[in-house]
Amino acid sequence: MIYRAPSRHRPGPEVAADLARFTRKASRSIGIQPVSMSELRADPSRIDELFRRLIPQIVDEAQSRGGDTATARTLVSMAVEVADLDHEWRQC
Repeated sequence: MIYRAPSRHRPGPEVAADLARFTRKASRSIGIQPVSMSELRADPSRIDELFRRLIPQIVDEAQSRGGDTATARTLVSMAVEVADLDHEWRQC
């Protein structure tokens, strides 16, 4: 019997669910359009499109809000979260 270590990567549907949750959270804080899990299941190509679009939207928002330190921290945290999700998605 060959032992195989469990995969360290989460399955795509879990990452997509986190992305859908992120868009809901971002819609409340910076106006990013929320996306439902059913939309992502219906058209998985939207996931790649979302990742290409989200970080530039967050950066634009940071630039438009000026020098508010608390807002800048929030937006940097959001950008890191999206980058982490994007990396996980690419590992699927």
